[in-house]
Amino acid sequence: MASSLPSLEQEIQPTRWPWFRVYRQPWKTIYLASQLSYHHLVRKPFSAILFLIPALRPNPKWTWQQSRFVTLLGEFFHIATQAGLIHSRKDIRKEDMASAEKCGKDCQGKFVDPVLEDDIVGEIREIMVKNEVHPAGVPAYWRGHGIGNSPISPAGEDERLVIHFHGGGYVTGSALQGEVPSTILALSQAHPSKPISRVLDVDYRLCRTTPLAEPANAFPAALLDAVSVMYYAVFDLGFHPRNIVFSGNSAGAHVILGATRYLRDAPLPASRLNAKGVPHHLEGVTSLMPGGMILIAPLCNVVSMYFEQRSPESSFVRNATTDIIGRHG
Repeated sequence: MASSLPSLEQEIQPTRWPWFRVYRQPWKTIYLASQLSYHHLVRKPFSAILFLIPALRPNPKWTWQQSRFVTLLGEFFHIATQAGLIHSRKDIRKEDMASAEKCGKDCQGKFVDPVLEDDIVGEIREIMVKNEVHPAGVPAYWRGHGIGNSPISPAGEDERLVIHFHGGGYVTGSALQGEVPSTILALSQAHPSKPISRVLDVDYRLCRTTPLAEPANAFPAALLDAVSVMYYAVFDLGFHPRNIVFSGNSAGAHVILGATRYLRDAPLPASRLNAKGVPHHLEGVTSLMPGGMILIAPLCNVVSMYFEQRSPESSFVRNATTDIIGRHG
């Protein structure tokens, strides 16, 4: 029996998306003023009374404070996206990277060279060509104790490395936030037999589109950035793939899921193999798939998020009343 659901092409139409309805003035100011007034005069006092009854909370097991916090924060995100307050930064150029003074003594910036287009293969290459996306240099920040005071050294013997990708729904966030890498470094001290002394935090490209900006960085831009950073760690610094762990939260987790799948299936890049063939530390290696992944609140299935008819049992649909970020922001 033929499916009664419309095709994805029919569903993905600009007029269907409700974001940025009031991003132009004077409607933006009118919208924000009215919403903030309604928020303080109606939403806050009403929810304060309503959530006194556990059965009326988003989750009956939540505390009164937790229910209020999640609900009000979700409303803030909704208002901000409707008014176009949350939007992508421009791509970071090498000269735009944070200075050593801003980065700190435990941080050092590195502008990673892009992967060559000819080294990208398979379906990712097909999508890259179709979407007119090209590899680009990737700003990243090394984090570790005193790492800002000396040049980045090659991988030590059997050294492990975590490469982290921040969250932000592909439209916001920055590697300079640094909370997760700092936590990873702190937690690794609990395992002194195999410590992690440094983390590479990646500022991958963010998506932009109308009406707030000209369209840029469609899929697989962020994935290509992840591949570029992996090649840098493996071929330039000499890390073994099994000693590299990808880490990502939210959209960053989605980036590493796609990149890991690609690296699993892709052959070693021809441009990186010298005249002697495979580098010594990669003998016997057939793919550059990392040795592990840390997925923090991962964004896994975009289709289930935006087309709930296709995935009525997905966690995004089931948890709609308790998630901070709703279907349309």
